[in-house]
Amino acid sequence: MGSSPKLSKNSALFHCLGATTPTLFLMGNPELEGVDRYNTVHMLYNALKGQGVETEYVKYSDEGHNFEKTKNQRDALERSIKWIDGLFKK
Repeated sequence: MGSSPKLSKNSALFHCLGATTPTLFLMGNPELEGVDRYNTVHMLYNALKGQGVETEYVKYSDEGHNFEKTKNQRDALERSIKWIDGLFKK
């Protein structure tokens, strides 16, 4: 992935050192017009995980940028609710 230094400095990867915010990633498939064709979100997930940040990465292989299938919409919503509830119960 080639990018200019200015773009790199605006990347979440550039700023993730020291991050502590729990993060849930719900991603579609870049081959179906998902937004992460360079796997930067997965790299960010690994960087956060490596720092001990509570994080989860879920990829919906049969979806693009928008989740259109009811089963995936339901799953994403249920995961989000469970994620947020879990954070508030700590």
